[in-house]
Amino acid sequence: DEQKTAVDQAISTNDFSFIEGPPGSGKTTVLLEIIVQEIKRGKKIMVTASTHVALDNILDRLIRDNFLEKYGISPIRIGYDSNISELSRRYSLNNIAKTELKRLREAYEKKDKSELSDAQKKFKRHLMDADAEADIKKLLLDTSNLVFGTNIGILQAPMIKENTGA
Repeated sequence: DEQKTAVDQAISTNDFSFIEGPPGSGKTTVLLEIIVQEIKRGKKIMVTASTHVALDNILDRLIRDNFLEKYGISPIRIGYDSNISELSRRYSLNNIAKTELKRLREAYEKKDKSELSDAQKKFKRHLMDADAEADIKKLLLDTSNLVFGTNIGILQAPMIKENTGA
């Protein structure tokens, strides 16, 4: 009953909700249900916790229970890869951004310049710039519907930095 109440309260709020409790009290299960319900409603969710382990417990369960594919969840995990569980690491912002930037650069390198429009040529030049990875990270965060980060680490997310002036 307490878990159902926590889910109902969390999905009925317009702002944010805190879930707390001792180990084994069902916090992860409650959070999985909240995440699934909110994603089904087209919402974007940010999950923060004080530890990497707490975040990875949630993301690892989403992965193992096949919730990502089943519910169209596209997670991004903010943090240093060394602090992220092996299972969750493939969704780390740094890992995905580097992989996508490399893929885009390789795809554009294979194209003949005559095949590219002016906009594509400009985009290709930008991909070679030092700040291209930051732009890819921002795009990934903008298009993800589930973002994870520790209470401190989440402050590095561009959407937070831009709104706080940090």
